[in-house]
Amino acid sequence: MNKPTLEKQTNQMLDEALEILVKYDYKAPKKERYKNLVDKIEISNAFDKVIEIRQFMLTNREEYKQKKFERYCTHVDLLAKLCEDINNMKFYAISHLKY
Repeated sequence: MNKPTLEKQTNQMLDEALEILVKYDYKAPKKERYKNLVDKIEISNAFDKVIEIRQFMLTNREEYKQKKFERYCTHVDLLAKLCEDINNMKFYAISHLKY
């Protein structure tokens, strides 16, 4: 049985975090988008995944090539920023959504 490479594991974790965030449908009507943000996106799961990825990367720091590590750090930073932005959008949606 082949052990997944470090890059494959890191990419898979990044993909899993993005899957949590892509449930937001930009093409839906405004009220539906708000409801979608509030009901479907578990932002805490995405933040947990970002933390998991960072811990994994730091644990395996010596196994990464320097350029690859820097690139993944940038990806994770952007993912964390996206989580933060979507979380802010979620709070905005909650304040404007009338059930």
